[in-house]
Amino acid sequence: MSMDEIKFKCINTQKLWESNIEDIKNLTIEGGELRLSSTYIYESGNEIINNDSFNMSDIAVDGCNIIFIIDKNSKSILSYEIGSGIINDMGALPVILESPSGIAIDKDSIYVADKGRLIALARSNLQIRWIISGSHDGSPINELIDITVAGDVIYALEKCREIDVERGIGKRILMINRAGNINFPPISPGNDPTDITVDKDGDIYVLGRNTLTNKNNLEIFRKKFLFERHNVPGIDNDKLLAFLRDHLNIDWLMGAEISGIDEKTILVSINGKYVKISFEENKDMALITTSDGAVHYLLVNEEDCNLNVYYIDTPETIDIAFSPKGLAVDSRKQIFVGEAAGDISKDQTIYKIIDQKNISPMWSYRGASGRLITDSKNNLYVIDGTGKKLVYLKYSKINRPDKSGLFSGHYISKPINSASLKTRWHRFLLEGRFEEGTQVDFSYYISDNINTNIGDLDENEWHKGLPGSSSIQGTYRRDALFLKDNEGQYLWFKISLTGNETRSPVLNSIRLFFPRFSYLDNLPAIYQEDAASREFLERFLSIFESIFYEIDFKVEHLGRFFDSLGAPPEFLSWLGYWLSITWDENFSEKMRRLYIRRAILLYKKRGTKEGLEEAIALFLYTKKHPEESLEDIIANFKQEKPYIVENFNARRIPEDKKCMPCLKVKDLYFPPFDAKTTTDVLFGNDLFSFFVLLPDANMDEDTINTVKRIIEEQKPAHTCYCLKMLEPWFYLDMHTYLDINTRLTYPILVMDRTSVLGRDTVLYDAEQSGQVRVHSRIGVDTKLT
Repeated sequence: MSMDEIKFKCINTQKLWESNIEDIKNLTIEGGELRLSSTYIYESGNEIINNDSFNMSDIAVDGCNIIFIIDKNSKSILSYEIGSGIINDMGALPVILESPSGIAIDKDSIYVADKGRLIALARSNLQIRWIISGSHDGSPINELIDITVAGDVIYALEKCREIDVERGIGKRILMINRAGNINFPPISPGNDPTDITVDKDGDIYVLGRNTLTNKNNLEIFRKKFLFERHNVPGIDNDKLLAFLRDHLNIDWLMGAEISGIDEKTILVSINGKYVKISFEENKDMALITTSDGAVHYLLVNEEDCNLNVYYIDTPETIDIAFSPKGLAVDSRKQIFVGEAAGDISKDQTIYKIIDQKNISPMWSYRGASGRLITDSKNNLYVIDGTGKKLVYLKYSKINRPDKSGLFSGHYISKPINSASLKTRWHRFLLEGRFEEGTQVDFSYYISDNINTNIGDLDENEWHKGLPGSSSIQGTYRRDALFLKDNEGQYLWFKISLTGNETRSPVLNSIRLFFPRFSYLDNLPAIYQEDAASREFLERFLSIFESIFYEIDFKVEHLGRFFDSLGAPPEFLSWLGYWLSITWDENFSEKMRRLYIRRAILLYKKRGTKEGLEEAIALFLYTKKHPEESLEDIIANFKQEKPYIVENFNARRIPEDKKCMPCLKVKDLYFPPFDAKTTTDVLFGNDLFSFFVLLPDANMDEDTINTVKRIIEEQKPAHTCYCLKMLEPWFYLDMHTYLDINTRLTYPILVMDRTSVLGRDTVLYDAEQSGQVRVHSRIGVDTKLT
């Protein structure tokens, strides 16, 4: 039988696995792989800090597992690296803390809540970025209870000096951005909050007690999309009017006109009444003012080159039966609430909250809580009720047992159609990862009747396909022959996987071969006369048949080895060598396939500006969007195209336009004619040089080195180059070119979050006597007499 006569059915993708399911139990399909169903748990708490001298009020955790701790006793910031067991004092701060209550961090700043002020410190050197003690309208900030950070916004709970008698509370929420402080959103009547956090989608969670109903509760303020800025006035008018009517209770909107006064202002008006929406300079907020003096706020996010406007919806409320303290939300939007110290006869713990009816205890931690924090990996950190202990609960993935407690499950397929009656099925091949301590079983049922109710089959009606000794085939494959006496047009298969709590066999693909083909058919008839010896001999020869079939299959389908999409990963380096493509160590498999696919086009442009732009853009876009298909990358990669400035093409001053030497006009001196022009200063005067300007200033060193190697590979041999990353700011009195190496942002009349006085900056006075120096601290190392 020739190779063309042998057919096979292959299941090796997420879509194919899902479309062929007849029944599945305790197995899941993830990324095109079949494995045991899993779940996530929090392991028993590990006490990482226990110090009687501490009074920890809050912590923050960064992506490098460094914990920043606020200690109220020493009024200082401490750091602790998980695994080291060493607590470090971050040293003398440039500001004296009075009563620190909260801490939050982002990639470049540390934020500390200290009584009635919020302090931003640079993470690199702890210099002060800014201190906010009042909101934009001049009103002071009162004592801050808790803070958290999400994106460019810091959320804080503030305790007011004056109690609102009608609402029964004296606290409010502040949202602090680069422009100042905003009271936002309103807390429900009577609510007395103690903890606040924000999830990845911008939803706000507030934990507290309602003094009017005398109930503990959790309020969730959902962030909802309202409209796109460029669609109002326009197709989103109805969305805006519905929001003003339903959420702000404005009842005069019938027939109102919506107009854009300018790029920053939208006006809704009729008969002398109006609503004005003003977009702030920093694009974080929009201010709503009405003709009756009311003030409201909207959130603004710049997404995909559009300004999208959001609002905070009416809060959902979940009543809590215990006394809560400590609140955290992880990246999967799971809510955790700690329990305050109380009745010592009752065990306290942490509760996981899904909704009003689903509040369950997590007994992996026992005790009262003061603060809860999650990190980027969803691990949970708990400050106990005394502030002296910090407990770490690791977030772990484990396999889920079935109803009988065993870590096993099965997958039953829909019927596989061979398209001919009485088909003698040949063999099957399973590929995946079958670790030691795991087991994979394969069973099948063959029939000409497609209406067979496969769910009613007894276990003994399934034919076992893999012998118990199949594990000797190794870690990555299992294969065997189907029984010769089973014939039928349709085949159902059942795959059973067995593992343990931490290990699961993983199945990537299954191939079913038909019709029957055996080397025994090529031997004399005498070898087939005895049934028992024929069965043994056929299976013995199948060992060699499997080996030679794989070789024959590769030879028959040799063309796929020369296809950038079909070639096996291990063959890509050969294809690259044949095409004289030099692989970089940072190239992923997808990048290699992409460069092979585009090799001819790149060779046509090699040594040109366009070819260099394409080679760099392919690498940068693929690295930035690894999840996209090759077709999507090819369609969109030009978004990452660098700026390339060729020296010989740069604009230069013609000879007849150059200045005369040393010409003085009203105390102004002009340079001599041979002085360097700005172009010479920027790009030099070597006509065989060029500059590559990359728009992303945050590239890591490996990416930059890869870009350099691509340039060396693609540039003409006689040229030299310079690589620069464009920074999102500019320096006056230097080489500033708008839209070339400079971007302008809206001006903000406050010291912004990323502003810092540099290490070489000193505020100086020419008068030398009686100076208070940069590091002088009154009451600490300086006395005034």
